[in-house]
Amino acid sequence: MKMKYILLSLLLVGFAPSHAQFGKLKKGLKKIKRKKKSAKKEQKKVQGRMDGEPVQNDRDPISRAHESAKSKLANIEKTVSKEGWEKDYFARGRTWIEGYFKSIRKRLDKLKADASESKKPYYKKHEEKYTQLLQQYQKAIGGAKATSDYKNLFYRWSGKLRRVSEMYITDQKFIETAEDVKYVAYKKKKEAYTASGNRSSYTDKMIAKCDEFYNKTASEQMVPRMTKVADKAVKASYKKNEGDFDEPWQQGPENCINQLNDILKSVDALEKLCVTKNTELDKIRQKLTQEKKKFEEYISSGRYKAYQAKVWQQVLDSRTMGNLGMRNARIEGLARQAFANKGQVMRVVINSTGWGVAKNKYTSLPRYQFLNATIAVKGKDGKCYRYKGDARKEYLGGGRYGGVYIYKWDNQDEMSCANVNK
Repeated sequence: MKMKYILLSLLLVGFAPSHAQFGKLKKGLKKIKRKKKSAKKEQKKVQGRMDGEPVQNDRDPISRAHESAKSKLANIEKTVSKEGWEKDYFARGRTWIEGYFKSIRKRLDKLKADASESKKPYYKKHEEKYTQLLQQYQKAIGGAKATSDYKNLFYRWSGKLRRVSEMYITDQKFIETAEDVKYVAYKKKKEAYTASGNRSSYTDKMIAKCDEFYNKTASEQMVPRMTKVADKAVKASYKKNEGDFDEPWQQGPENCINQLNDILKSVDALEKLCVTKNTELDKIRQKLTQEKKKFEEYISSGRYKAYQAKVWQQVLDSRTMGNLGMRNARIEGLARQAFANKGQVMRVVINSTGWGVAKNKYTSLPRYQFLNATIAVKGKDGKCYRYKGDARKEYLGGGRYGGVYIYKWDNQDEMSCANVNK
C-alpha cells in the first residue's frame, strides 16, 4: 500500500516539469507559424516591388492608375481568349472593350508622365500587354467592321434608291440624290464588296434590291415617267390659258426655256441610274433641245421684244380714268395739291356718286366718310400715270364728321396719255 503512494508521488513530481515544457513547445509552434505567414506576405510584396508596382492605396493617383489599368487589361484578356468571341461581341455592337482601351490608355499615360513610374518594369509590362491586346482586337474587328460597314452602306443605298423612285422626277432633290447613287458608283462599291470576302446574307439581300432598281425600275418605270413629263411640258408651252393674250411661249419664252432646262437636267440624272445607254432618254433629250432652240431663236430674232412692246401698248391703252361720278371743285383742288409732287396733275376724276361710310368691322360704328378718285399725272419722264386716292372725313362722334383731306393710295399705273380724258 505504501509502495502505491510512493510511486504516485514520484509520478506527480516528474509530470510537473514536463507539463511546463509542453506549454513552451506549443507557444513556439505558434510563433513559427506566424513567422511563416508573415514571410509569405513579405514575399508577395517583394515580388510586386521587384516589378516596381506601387502598394495599393486608394488615395494615391499612381496606385489608382496602376490598379485600374491592370484590372481592365485582365478583363479584356479574359474576353478575347475565348474562341469566337468577336462574333457575339460585334453582333451586339462594339461597346465596352473600346471604352476600356480608352480608359487604359488614359491611365498608362498618367503613369508614363511620371518620371519614376515610367521606368519601372510593371509599367513596361502594362504597355506590352496593352499593345498586344489592342493589335489582337484590331485584327478581329477588321473583318467584323468591314462586314458591318458593308451592311450599313448597302442598307442606306437601297433606301436612297427607294426614295428616288418615289420623288417627283424633275425636282431638284431628285437630281441631287440621283447623283449620289449613280450606277457607276454603285458598281464600284459592289465589286469591292464581292472581292472583300466580308459578305453576309443581309448585305446580299440589300444588293439584290439595288440591282432590281438599276436593271428594271430605272429603265422600265422611271424612263416612261420622264417621257410623259417632257411631253406635258412641251404641250404646256403652246397651251393658251384663260385670260392670257397669247400662248405661254410667246408671252414668256424664258420661262419655257428654264422649264425645259430643268427637265433636261433630270434626264441627265436619270441616265446615270441606267445600267446601259437608254435610247428613249436620247429621244426625250432631242425633242426638248429642238423646242428650246425654237424659243431661243424667237428671243434672238427680236420678235419677242416686238411682241412685248405690242402687248404693253395694249395694256396702256386699256387703262382709263374710270366713270365720272360727281364733280366737287374743292375736293378736286385738294387732290391736285396732294399729288403735285408726283408731276403735272392733268385731271382729277371723282368716281363715287356720293359719300360712302367705312365702319368698324367689330362695332359697326362709323370710322370715316370717303369719295374714291382717280388722278392723272404726267411724270418727269414724260409718261402718264394714274393714281388712286380718297377724299375722307373722319368720324368725330355724335353724328359729326371732321374736315376733308386726301388719302393717297400706294399705287401707280402707267397709262396712255391719250386716255387721260377717257
